[in-house]
Amino acid sequence: MEHKKENKSSKAGNFILIIGLILATSAIFLFINNIPGLWAQLLAVISSAFLGAGATSWMTNHLLERQTEAEEDQQKNVEFYKSKLASCSKFVKTLWSADSKNDIEDL
Repeated sequence: MEHKKENKSSKAGNFILIIGLILATSAIFLFINNIPGLWAQLLAVISSAFLGAGATSWMTNHLLERQTEAEEDQQKNVEFYKSKLASCSKFVKTLWSADSKNDIEDL
């Protein structure tokens, strides 16, 4: 199985997602214990922003990887089709040249 290298945007998205999860856990703890105040609200807003940015980054990276794989598969299929077409064309030319050299009588 082929191992894919993670690029910088993927690592950054994972980092943002992890930070968001940590902040979200803290915010949930504050809300469960019913701790009011500006800091609890600020932590909830920051954690939701990090979660949203991380999830968006991860999803965008995932979709772009899938699109790249699909384009590579399409290019491989086109190259395969071209080689098949060249092979068939060569075969047909060989048949035509053999037919023009030898008169084949109908039986």
